[in-house]
This record gives sequence, structure tokens and C-alpha cells, in this order.
Amino acid sequence: MLEFQHVSKTFKSQEVLHDISMEIHDGEFVVLIGPSGCGKTTTLKMINRLISPTGGQILLNGKDIRSEDVIRLRRNMGYVIQQTGLFPHMNIEDNMEVIARLEHVEPDQRKARTRELMEMVGLDYDEFSHRYPQELSGGQQQRIGVARAFALDPDIILMDEPFSALDPITRSSLQDQLLQIQENVRKTIVFVTHDMDEAIKIADRICIMHDGHIVQFDTPEEILKHPVNEFVSNFVGKNRIWDSPELIRASDIMIRHVITTYPGVSLVRAYEYMRYNKVDTLMVVDHRHSLQGMITASMIRRQPRDNHLLVKDIMIEPEYCAKEEDNLVDVMQKTKQHDFYNVPVLDEQGTLCGLITRSSLVTTFSKQFDLEEGEQA
Repeated sequence: MLEFQHVSKTFKSQEVLHDISMEIHDGEFVVLIGPSGCGKTTTLKMINRLISPTGGQILLNGKDIRSEDVIRLRRNMGYVIQQTGLFPHMNIEDNMEVIARLEHVEPDQRKARTRELMEMVGLDYDEFSHRYPQELSGGQQQRIGVARAFALDPDIILMDEPFSALDPITRSSLQDQLLQIQENVRKTIVFVTHDMDEAIKIADRICIMHDGHIVQFDTPEEILKHPVNEFVSNFVGKNRIWDSPELIRASDIMIRHVITTYPGVSLVRAYEYMRYNKVDTLMVVDHRHSLQGMITASMIRRQPRDNHLLVKDIMIEPEYCAKEEDNLVDVMQKTKQHDFYNVPVLDEQGTLCGLITRSSLVTTFSKQFDLEEGEQA
């Protein structure tokens, strides 16, 4: 684990970092973001001691990094920068093997590792290994820069705006590739960017900085839904959650007060209960509030008038039940595919905790337009 404890930094007489404290867990992808001059790159460079803190300490696995040999520390961390950092007089294979040579890795092992890493970033070893950096496109050069950071299999990868100079299509492709790599290798990655869309796409957690302070450090979902103050709200964009509908959960849009009944209730009472509550559907639960089925007004009306039937005699099992963590995109696809009008939402224990209706979906989407009109006013 990487831990900042009350870290500050002063350049000349100006304090650029103020009492920074945070924990970055093993295998976590953390993005540092904020306006220019907020201290994000300074924070990143403190991790490999390119910059030393004025106060506080940075711990790696419980040990102050200042007690480590600085060369050994840096060789155990991958580092990717915007300009790729490739040596123009070396071919790609030699660029990839720079650190491995310094570590006296055997030639056969170096070559095998280079081939493996180039394939990892989608570049054919036989085609590209003997080319020089100027013979590659910007995207290909950055792929080599990313691959080289993994050369000695470090636990931590530092990335300082590595994709910012690339065109949008190449940038998106490299983001996807980085996520695929991370899914396979699970390194601790600390990534600096100015781009909120990029941060939302790739981060496990986002650290938003402003004037040398950490303003909010949380998951993309929580930041989009619950910005801590006006600065974060404006920086993120008040309507940005709609650019990422997969972050809107069933629990965000469901009706929490669900009108329910029990299996042993008569159809007559169930029908009167519907009329009283102005609904046409009841969820059927047991005494533990576990979902047993559902019943509609039309189902009751189809029964003979003089019947002694109970709810349990005609109730049906819902064709689809959402989970609290299901996202809006999945729920919408299911409702459209099967023409559902009511979708029960269950927790992990199968307890009914909410209901998504056509009305609740309309209400959710109307909030988007309310926000847009507010921003235009």
C-alpha cells in the first residue's frame, strides 16, 4: 500500500501542497486530476522521489520511501510520461531493454520479456523491434512507453498524462488497452490527467485536487452523484452523470416505498388495496419482505366475481428482477426487450427493496432536462 501522511511541499516561499493525506491500495488504479497548478504532477513525482516533500512522509508498504535507495526505488516503479521518453538513437528492442540491461538480466530473458510486452500492447515483435522511434506513429511510440514501464514487473506504475498529446481515436484505443492490461496484471497505477472523461473511464478512484489540497477522493460513481462542494460539481460538470449512464444504478432510480401484499390475502382485499393506493400492481412478499410474486388488477378482474381465491392462487413470478447495483443501461435494455412495466429491485438477500416503473424512469430522465435548462438559464 502507498500512503501519504500529511505531506506538504514548498517551492521557494510558495506552498504548493498542503497537508496531503491519502491511501492507495495494492492493485488500485488511481487518477490525480485538477486544474493546472493544483499539485497533481508534484504529488506523482514525490512517489519516485523526483521531488522531495517539505513536510510529512510517504510510506510504501509501511516504510518511509526516504529510507530506500533512490535508484532501487525508481527501478521498482514503472514511469510513463507524455513524451514517451524513448531514446531516438536506440531501436525499439534496445529501448525496451534499458533497465533490464542495468539489472544484468540475461539476454535470452530480456528478449523473451520484450516480445511478451510488445505483444501485450498489440505490436508485433518481428515487425517493430528493430525500428527506431521516429519510424513509429505517436500512438505506437506511446504503446512502447507503456510496455517499457512493465519491463521489470514493478508493483507500481506512474503515468504522467501519457495520452494527452494523442488524437482522440488513438487515445481511446490506448485507454482500452491499458484497462485490459490492468485487468490481467493488477498493478498499482497512479495516473495524472486533465481530462475528466478519461478519469471516469479508467479510474477505480479519482483524486480531485485544487490549490494544493485534496478536495474529493472517491470512486467515479460517487463523485458524479455526490460532489462534495460547488468546485467539484463545476469541475466535473453538473450534467456529466448522463454521459456515463452505466454509473446510474437501479437503487438510484427505484421507488423505495413499494405497495405490497401477502400471499394469504383475498383477491377482494387486494383489489380494494390497489384502488386505495391508486396502483394497478402489487408486489407479493412474505413476512421477511422476500419477493414471492406479483399480481395485477387485470388478473383479478379476470376471475369470477364470487370467488374465494387468495393472492397466492393467481400470483405470477416476475419475468425480470433487477439488483440494486444493476446499471440504468442494463435495466433499460431489459424493459425494452420484454416490454416490462414494473421491475422489482432486490438486495443481495433477495429482499424487495424497491420498484422501477415507467413513471420512475420518466422522472429520472426529466431530471436530465431540468439540469440542462438550469445551466442554460
